[in-house]
Amino acid sequence: MAEERLIDDDKDKKYRFRINEKGEEELIIDDGENEDVPAEEAEISFDEAASEYQFSDDGTEGEEITAARREKLSALLDSARADVEEGRYSTALESIETARAILPEDGELCALRLEAYTCRFTEYPDRILPDAADAARDVKKYSSAQAKKDMFSRAGGKLRAMIAQLKEQAQEVSAVNEQKKAERAEIFLADRKKALVRFICAVVPFVAFLVLACVFSTMLFADMTGRFIVLTAVFGGLAFISFIILAFMSRFLNIAARRVRLNRDNSRTEIGRKYLAISGRLDALQEIYDCLSE
Repeated sequence: MAEERLIDDDKDKKYRFRINEKGEEELIIDDGENEDVPAEEAEISFDEAASEYQFSDDGTEGEEITAARREKLSALLDSARADVEEGRYSTALESIETARAILPEDGELCALRLEAYTCRFTEYPDRILPDAADAARDVKKYSSAQAKKDMFSRAGGKLRAMIAQLKEQAQEVSAVNEQKKAERAEIFLADRKKALVRFICAVVPFVAFLVLACVFSTMLFADMTGRFIVLTAVFGGLAFISFIILAFMSRFLNIAARRVRLNRDNSRTEIGRKYLAISGRLDALQEIYDCLSE
């Protein structure tokens, strides 16, 4: 009831929001006082102040934040550069990832990241290739033309040799893989054809018996001797038996069709997985080469 009385007492009063000294919105009753400071004006003043200055968690202004971030970025770049030159690539990557949170579009940072992932273009293990390719894409977008030229002069020769070797290896493995797939496909397609014939042979009697059972079921009382009742039961039983046979034939057909489908999937065989691994490595190295050569 106290709440209802409060609502009744204040129903003719006006309400507005204002910004208090803590920068928070609070609801106040407009009783006519402070009319010289409209709510709209107060809100506009706060918005303008918010847009003019950007505050960090410690209360520093936007320009100070930019200077501090750039100083931190420069320190991280110096640290990462030193680590890369001394071969501490894992440590360098830690500094690089921290710096990327500040300015991921920095061209020198992108170049250092690629160098760290590839051990200064000397190693290209499979586990780092996706990250190295991602770093190469950033180099292509953000690094200078001179930086890309310098990196290409150091990495281009080895990348070309590896790409050529992988292309030759991929062709050989692909030829063997396709041959094996063709040999298996001949067997699997024949099995599927047999399963399809058996399935059709099971469907036809099932449909015939089911139709006859339905037809005779509509004439149950047309003959007082019960002849149609017997026929309905007989054909119904035959339809049930045919349905069981049909279920088995459907399973065999599904297995045969699945084998044909899986035979096309390279990931299902050892030789196919080997071909996928070579192709994936080849694509990643080719992408790194293309990003540096442009």
